[in-house]
Amino acid sequence: ELERAKTDEWSCCVETASGDDDNVNSATGVGSIDTPFGNFSLTDDGQAQDDQYLSVSGAVAWKHKVSGTGSVDVSLLPSYRANLDASAFDIGVLRLESGYSQVDGKLQWRVGARAQVVTVDQERFQDAYGLVGSLTRDLGDGWYGSLTGTATTLRFDGDKARDTDQYILAVGIAKQAGALSHSLSVYGASEPAREDDIGEHNGKAFYGASYGLQWAASQTLVPFVAFSY
Repeated sequence: ELERAKTDEWSCCVETASGDDDNVNSATGVGSIDTPFGNFSLTDDGQAQDDQYLSVSGAVAWKHKVSGTGSVDVSLLPSYRANLDASAFDIGVLRLESGYSQVDGKLQWRVGARAQVVTVDQERFQDAYGLVGSLTRDLGDGWYGSLTGTATTLRFDGDKARDTDQYILAVGIAKQAGALSHSLSVYGASEPAREDDIGEHNGKAFYGASYGLQWAASQTLVPFVAFSY
């Protein structure tokens, strides 16, 4: 039992948040739309809705060392966001992840799989299944580089015209300078529609970037700030 305790590692966390969202239903902000059949007025329910929300999320993770440089891990990550008035757009997410990690000198790599279920108003909305791989390398002098790729299939309950496949490639670089840690990452993605004949306009391509700064003020206090586009 003592030997097993040295190879098994458990961790868990809980996080809560609250805020205001000026478009909880992801709708247009205009009162009418033009179509080939004429101009149609939208009801209040069909326009962007502002609401306050409360959310709670958590994680339970297990990691097991299988050798001096290799380990397997399993994580369960649930979350739920409840709107105070627009409950029809309450969102729940349950994600399960697992993978194998290996350290080879200054290079660390990981391969894994993930599955996710999304609910809207407590009804099943979307399933996602995918593979993920990543490489991280110590570049020396406090610099680190990373490369991550994912391939995911997205399936919508009862609406196959919205089904897509998603491919993401991300490149990141980080710098450790004393108590300060900087990180910068950029990514690009392609998300083609599965049903080309009836769902072609649901496919898309997108990209983004993020920057983070973290300060280890003490052993128990680590403030951070992050920006993303």
